[in-house]
Amino acid sequence: MKRIITLLLALVFILALFAGCNNNTNNDTTGTTAPSATNSGGTTGNNDAGNSGGTSTEGEQSSPYNLAVNTDGTLKYGVDANGYPIEPYDYELPLTTAGDALTYWTTCWVPNDIPADADGQYGRTPYPEELKKRTGVNIEYVIAADAMTDFSVLMASQELEDIMSGVAWYYQEKPFREAVLSEGYWINIYDYKDYAPNYLYQVTKDPSDTEMFDRTFPEPGLILSFPMLWDSGEIQMNYMARGDWLDLYGKTAADIKTVDQYHDFLTWCKANTTDYPHYIYQTMDMAGTSIWTMYDTFAVVNGGAYVIDGAVQWTGVTSRDKQQAELFRTWNEEGLIDPEWESFVTNQEIDGGVFDTRYAFVQTTANGAMEHNAALFSQNANAETGWLPVTRPVLTEGQTLHLGGQASRFHYGSSCVAQSCENIELAVTWIDYKYSDEGAFLNTFGVEGISFEFNEKGEPSFTEFMYANPTGQNLTMLATLYCLNELSDAGMRSNMGRWAFPGSEAPDAYRVWADFKYDNAYTWPSSVQFSEYQQSQLNIYTGDVSTFLTENFIQFINGSKSMAEWDSFVETANTYGVTSILQIYQEAYDTWKRTH
Repeated sequence: MKRIITLLLALVFILALFAGCNNNTNNDTTGTTAPSATNSGGTTGNNDAGNSGGTSTEGEQSSPYNLAVNTDGTLKYGVDANGYPIEPYDYELPLTTAGDALTYWTTCWVPNDIPADADGQYGRTPYPEELKKRTGVNIEYVIAADAMTDFSVLMASQELEDIMSGVAWYYQEKPFREAVLSEGYWINIYDYKDYAPNYLYQVTKDPSDTEMFDRTFPEPGLILSFPMLWDSGEIQMNYMARGDWLDLYGKTAADIKTVDQYHDFLTWCKANTTDYPHYIYQTMDMAGTSIWTMYDTFAVVNGGAYVIDGAVQWTGVTSRDKQQAELFRTWNEEGLIDPEWESFVTNQEIDGGVFDTRYAFVQTTANGAMEHNAALFSQNANAETGWLPVTRPVLTEGQTLHLGGQASRFHYGSSCVAQSCENIELAVTWIDYKYSDEGAFLNTFGVEGISFEFNEKGEPSFTEFMYANPTGQNLTMLATLYCLNELSDAGMRSNMGRWAFPGSEAPDAYRVWADFKYDNAYTWPSSVQFSEYQQSQLNIYTGDVSTFLTENFIQFINGSKSMAEWDSFVETANTYGVTSILQIYQEAYDTWKRTH
């Protein structure tokens, strides 16, 4: 499913700055490379030395590097009985005084917003300039315009950049673990874990966070990539209801919980306020979201696998998917859904409807409420209530949801380090700095005086340039330029950055959105691995299955197919490869289950 998300997101990539591959023209690291990685059970050294300690040697004093490992292999930080860091690590900056350069393949999501004084170069914008100033590492950014195409070119040339973003999604010919363990493209981060104390601390500090462990360690001794993390888990996107209409309806947002309550409010709105009060996407839920899961399946065409009582299920072909289709079919027949819904892929296609406030509900991020409220109040001067967060729909109050409700700390971005990089230890350290407390603050807010300032309470707050930009660009997208690019790159950001501006109602939205029962019982384990043969078989079937489901499932909603044709539809889907996919997933799941 994530590959689908990435492909959809990649449609907005523009402005190529495709430069040389792995060409450290500004740096000669000969004779000055950082010490080699210690083995996975490396010496802990003097754990009482804290963040500035470890065994200091004459060689360490003369080294141009401030890494987390001494030149004799001892660590500068304390670890627990499992070898994991016991607290965040504060780097002495700069990380290097040797003038080192690393190449970095990534993307810029808003190239048109690059300030004029940067001459169109992402690397000369305030955030990467400040990162360079603090760390001493010269990053030569290679900006991809079409990520999939550019990645294919790099793979064909076999000349990878030192650090590359998102490659776990773009590498499709084999399981990504093979690209690390067998093909020799990217490092196994576990082999260099001693140089990543902040990342390892974030991964291991909460043993109850099973998602963090499973996704980080797909198998013992293996870490495939650095992810983009939030400092705490939140439900990132959900529904908000139009508050002024709720006032007229005589209800509050807290009264809208069940599917029937959603339906009754939509019916009232159609009769009293707007022609088509609701919208869905051509995939039902927008790809990458999991809001309508009350039928114990994903309401996303091609939503992928999940597990019920040990049996793998595939989205789109179960009796529960039929119930979901029947619900939206009924709402469509009643005229509750915008008839243009089949053209809606992302929010970009429906912004007109959202901002002329024709809908009763909007699917949005928490900080999107500010823009929606501005549109609402500008068009309804008598409104006393703006958009209000509502909980995700359930069939009956108190229902426990089993899918899609985990408040994950993971986001889209990720990075890998190439095995061909001449200074792997420095590359790992540079990435790890972005998981430190200081690095996370820079990632979240950017540069003081440009993207944020401290308010009268001494708290960081985004500038008006960021939250009310005159060009109309929203905070989320501007933050990918002036802060850490959460959609592509690795590091950590604070959730506080989602509401650090005047008038934000994000904290209340997060509280409401998390107010439902959830047990995570049916979620597909992220650490399940496929063999090379299994992956090759999946590559054969998934394309045809995806095409078939995309073209046929929506016909049950728009009325082109009778619900009496459901069984025939499922049989045909099985012949396209659903049965084979389920068999492969079941084998992989059973193998995983034996060791978990």
